[in-house]
Amino acid sequence: TQAINLNFSTRSNGMSKEIDDNSAFDVTCAKLINLGIQLADQQVALIVKIVPKTEIEVDIRLRVCALNNQTLPPSLQLIVWDETENFLKAEARSDDKWIQQEFNGEKGESFYVKVANGDVNITENFVI
Repeated sequence: TQAINLNFSTRSNGMSKEIDDNSAFDVTCAKLINLGIQLADQQVALIVKIVPKTEIEVDIRLRVCALNNQTLPPSLQLIVWDETENFLKAEARSDDKWIQQEFNGEKGESFYVKVANGDVNITENFVI
């Protein structure tokens, strides 16, 4: 599986954005990844949002959302870990439309995201 590159410090070309240290607002990028998980006729998506803080540091928000105004399947999990095996985990409850995790990282670091529900799971690798 090839890593998804979240390059945020190059000139604007699709998902990449130039960081302007004189900017009065944050530059943000988001990428919607359709996970293709069909769970009891419910489709979910992973949204990745990065907010550059410095030339090398970013804040990252990962959100798993139910599509078509539905709720997530109870017990659906969003699990995030890095190269040092630090991990974060969120689990959907019965009426949740989304779950999320927020953390920060530096350019060049990798992290992994797993969306799981019972025996169904998808893992993605990201590079900042």
